[in-house]
Amino acid sequence: VIAGKDRRIHPSVRMSGRVIIGEGCVAEKDAKLNGPLVIGAQCRIGANAVLEDSVIWDRVTIGAHTSIRSSVIANDCIIGDKTGLTGAMLGDHIKLDAGRRLDPGARIFPEDFENGT
Repeated sequence: VIAGKDRRIHPSVRMSGRVIIGEGCVAEKDAKLNGPLVIGAQCRIGANAVLEDSVIWDRVTIGAHTSIRSSVIANDCIIGDKTGLTGAMLGDHIKLDAGRRLDPGARIFPEDFENGT
């Protein structure tokens, strides 16, 4: 585990494998971080969230009880509570409401919303 400065990781957080955590990150109670996993700066990982085999860019908020596997989440995204992603790719500034389940391999980018898709 490699962790940046000014991060706050609850003592109950479980980490395994190669995990890199950026500066200023917060990981709340009972989160599970399974490498290979890279979490950028200023991210917030909610309680009981499970992240594995993924790259999370900067300033991403991941809700409680959310599962993210084999995914790439770009800057400034907000992933609501109880959301599930597998093999997903999200562009910058994407917001997913609580309880959302994307199809495996889903790709969502800001221009998808601008073009009405």
